[in-house]
Amino acid sequence: MIEGVDWGLTRRALSEMPLRVTRDASRVLGPIYHWTEPRVRAHVTVCFLALLLEVELERRLREQGVGASFREVLSDLVRVKAVHLEVKGKPYLARTELSGQAYQGFRAAGVAVPPRVVEL
Repeated sequence: MIEGVDWGLTRRALSEMPLRVTRDASRVLGPIYHWTEPRVRAHVTVCFLALLLEVELERRLREQGVGASFREVLSDLVRVKAVHLEVKGKPYLARTELSGQAYQGFRAAGVAVPPRVVEL
């Protein structure tokens, strides 16, 4: 048993998963074909882990009083980009500004917001 997991919430999320997977994945990914048992098992494992991460982040957002849903926060996090730059022969990595609920997403995940510019 995994400590700290709200299994009631996880069961609810699992019951809603077929609808969510059908609605979201078919729109974005299309069909996924696996022909061997190890690949099917790996795919199911990855999907289950992704669901657990989603449920946990949703719980943390709620605990921190963030009014945005997991999907809204994820949408804002996806917009954060990193760009390789070279200035006077020195390589840098610069990230875009955080928008919307991206900061709350980093905070809820317990991850530090990446610095704006890093010299490589």
